[in-house]
Amino acid sequence: MFVDKLNLQHMSPLALLEVTNIGFVAGLTPAVLRSRKLLEEWRRNTFTILLGSVLNPGSYLLFLFALQQAPLAHISPLREIGTIFATLLGVLLLKERQGLRRLVCSVVIFCGILLIGIWG
Repeated sequence: MFVDKLNLQHMSPLALLEVTNIGFVAGLTPAVLRSRKLLEEWRRNTFTILLGSVLNPGSYLLFLFALQQAPLAHISPLREIGTIFATLLGVLLLKERQGLRRLVCSVVIFCGILLIGIWG
């Protein structure tokens, strides 16, 4: 997040999003092609893939716009709250393993968010 804030001093949020996306594509394409499961995954999860390809960069772009307007200390805790929601969804909805451990870690993260919010 700190690096994002520094980068926003030199480029627009949209440009930073595009640079980030190009990096992800360049870094992940070889692994995807090696797995030889791209078509199978596309057939099984077309809607989810399309939805995620819009929502994920969209949420990051909103974060970058907010980061451009407000201090990092105010925006950072809001972004990290997503970790807690993801853990709860993973444990409760997807029945992921190590549920108790992940929930305890999420509580620690939540306490850190509260402390940052209270004491800045």
